[in-house]
Amino acid sequence: MTNKNILICVLGILLIGNLNAQNNNLLGTWVKNNGEIQRSFDNVFYETFTSNGVIGIRGTYNIRGNSLILTPTHLHGNIFNFEPRWYSQAELRGIIRQPDTWEIVEFFFRSSTQTYILRGNTLTLTAGNDPSTVWTRK
Repeated sequence: MTNKNILICVLGILLIGNLNAQNNNLLGTWVKNNGEIQRSFDNVFYETFTSNGVIGIRGTYNIRGNSLILTPTHLHGNIFNFEPRWYSQAELRGIIRQPDTWEIVEFFFRSSTQTYILRGNTLTLTAGNDPSTVWTRK
């Protein structure tokens, strides 16, 4: 391996490390509405669930500038009284046949972009003209 190739590899590793590092401030569990709703972030995924343990949505997230982009990938069976596991959109399409219910499922799978402000243990999210939601680090 030439010095040029080594330099390119090192720069690539540093770049990937910095992309993951941007999410480190969000790592952990956040709560809103006095803990009724919780959202946990790791380096790649997020999960949103209720305080009584009903797991809801799992997906990936990205940060671009001051925008938090949530992309749901799975819904939990608890939402529909199905087997308690994660279901992809394709799996749910094979199970749910009622058009009204499917509209709700499609709504849950929509990506959302929210402006975020992180100050200490407080995370404020704002989506478009909707009121801001305030989350506190658990």
